Amino acid sequence: YGVWNPPAYFATFYANTGNATSDEAVSNLPGNELLRAGNNWSPTQPSDTPTRIGYTFNGWYVDSSLDTPADTTNVWGVEQTGNVDLYASWTPNSVSVTLDGNPPSSNFTVQGITTSPFTVNFDTTYGSNLVKPTFNGYNFLGWSFMPNAKSSSVVLAANGNTGTVPVVDGAFVTGDTVVTNIQNQTLYAIWSLMTLNVNFSPGGSNVSGMPDTIQVTFNSSFD
Repeated sequence: YGVWNPPAYFATFYANTGNATSDEAVSNLPGNELLRAGNNWSPTQPSDTPTRIGYTFNGWYVDSSLDTPADTTNVWGVEQTGNVDLYASWTPNSVSVTLDGNPPSSNFTVQGITTSPFTVNFDTTYGSNLVKPTFNGYNFLGWSFMPNAKSSSVVLAANGNTGTVPVVDGAFVTGDTVVTNIQNQTLYAIWSLMTLNVNFSPGGSNVSGMPDTIQVTFNSSFD
């Protein structure tokens, strides 16, 4: 007589983060489950919830496009006739961001920003929320996590001027920066004093020793 072994299938759980590096950062991901006659070839719904920094787990789906959720009508406790692939669904958490004008002096007020926080999703860019404020006599250099960030020699094209980027331990933030901080946060405007050209006109003939132009820093005296 022939000896027949019952078929064995697998339920495979995928982190479904979009790349292998992110997959490795998912905790509590279930291992593959062997489906055999003893468990009626039916997968068991995992008791542990997978976790991922900056995201909320939304359940398991039977397709990578996340169109059909896994439930008790199609997967859990339901007899299968082949291998089952299950994909985790994730929603990025929202982060509250406050813009601080960080005025360099008390003589004027920062224009062009609101003190009301805005929200962005983790793992997305800050986008157009990072406006370009103004302050009388100062150039706006950009936004930083550090209120006392210093400027470097890197040209700041991201904010539409030819100032320099305040780069201190990766603290500089532009609209293209991806949100990687899961905590609510404050970004500080970084400023540098304007340099002004002062032109001299002799106002008559036979004038000597007068410079054509000198440069002075805003709010400083002529030397």
